[in-house]
Amino acid sequence: MPETNKLPIIKAVQHAWRFASQQWVPTLVPFLLLGVIGGAMFTASASAEVAESGAGLLSVLAYYLVYIMLSALILRKSLNLSSDGFAGLRLGGDEGRLLLAHILYGVAFFVLALVFGFTIFFIIGSAFLFTTIDDMEAIADDQAAFQQAIFDAFQSPTGIIFAVIMAVLFLVPLLWFTARLITFLPATIAYKKVMIFQTWNWTRGHAFQIVGAILLAAGPFWLLHQLSLMMMSLAFGQSPFFWVTDPEFDMGKVQAFLFGFGNVLFSIPLSLVWGGLAAFMYRGFDPDY
Repeated sequence: MPETNKLPIIKAVQHAWRFASQQWVPTLVPFLLLGVIGGAMFTASASAEVAESGAGLLSVLAYYLVYIMLSALILRKSLNLSSDGFAGLRLGGDEGRLLLAHILYGVAFFVLALVFGFTIFFIIGSAFLFTTIDDMEAIADDQAAFQQAIFDAFQSPTGIIFAVIMAVLFLVPLLWFTARLITFLPATIAYKKVMIFQTWNWTRGHAFQIVGAILLAAGPFWLLHQLSLMMMSLAFGQSPFFWVTDPEFDMGKVQAFLFGFGNVLFSIPLSLVWGGLAAFMYRGFDPDY
């Protein structure tokens, strides 16, 4: 980083957006391929018979394999490295290391989310519910009544405020953790070895500046992606965010395919912006770059 020890947030955002604007055409074919596989995967999940068969598992494995290959392609482009292969996609050492890095990061992120989620709900949520629900013990053995009481409590104005507070307290440490490790993917590609916690010290003292850059650079495109999914959900006769809240959704195969395909298509700006932002951070924080 510069001697001023201040992260150039606006410059980081501009770099990420410029990278996305330059690379969406060169990466369009791989994204379309991922979209087709994503559509097939979502179609499989919409059919209980297919989901339980080998075809459902195969579509999931194919999706994540191409996803890792596409992630490696984006990172190589963001680092100005060679992008040979089928439309830039290839399967080799970069992809294997990136897969392992994703798994290790995912496990660490899940554990952190579990710990903070449980702690926040136990301390704040329980305190709110015990002061809101008149006779908690009377409905403790009635699961349906207990769940309805919780739902009603958080639907009140006070409950909504508490829910927002809990969400913020839950997201802040996760964003902080993400910011501290934002360089691990490009570093894994550049060093040709799995780099996760080796990059932890690189971002010391800059986490919240990085969070600011993430929110400014990727936040608008994340909202665009979520809004697009909501619009598709409503167009297909589903409730918004049904893919999160309703595992037994009722959707035709064509609609399911279009939803899975659209999910990938509308994620293109977000994926490219994130790749550009991560590369910018890597160049700035790697002491040996």
